[in-house]
Amino acid sequence: MAKFVINEEFLQQVETLQILIKNNIAGLFGGNHRTRNFGSSCEFADYRDYIAGDDITKIDWNAFARFEKLYLKLFLDERQMHTRIYIDASRSMDYGKGRKAEQALRIAALIAYVSVCDMDKVSVYAIHGGTVEEVFVGVHGKDMYLEQIGKLNDIVF
Repeated sequence: MAKFVINEEFLQQVETLQILIKNNIAGLFGGNHRTRNFGSSCEFADYRDYIAGDDITKIDWNAFARFEKLYLKLFLDERQMHTRIYIDASRSMDYGKGRKAEQALRIAALIAYVSVCDMDKVSVYAIHGGTVEEVFVGVHGKDMYLEQIGKLNDIVF
């Protein structure tokens, strides 16, 4: 059975990767992924004309004072992504020295860590033949990650 150890060195490598990824991409667990939809984040996106029935708290009163016309301020919406990781748990992954299985577990742990650091949810599943087994579901936050990540070692290849 393939096993891997989450130690300080592994977490430092993941932190470095997470910083590199964060440099390349742009509520309680709001997520950091901008959408093209308008929402309620703090980042201003655009103005649009007020239409009867719109939320009056979004009216830009400074623009009204200047133009004597009602405008709404629109903000970017931020969404939480749910990362789902599927691990091939067939016996061929553990053949010989089991390096493929160990690498699959390390990569899954790495992707999961980067996702929770980005305030996203993570679920991991193991695929055995035609069945899919939940390893852990809906993990968010580093503390919960550290509690659940050891379950990867319970996957039987």
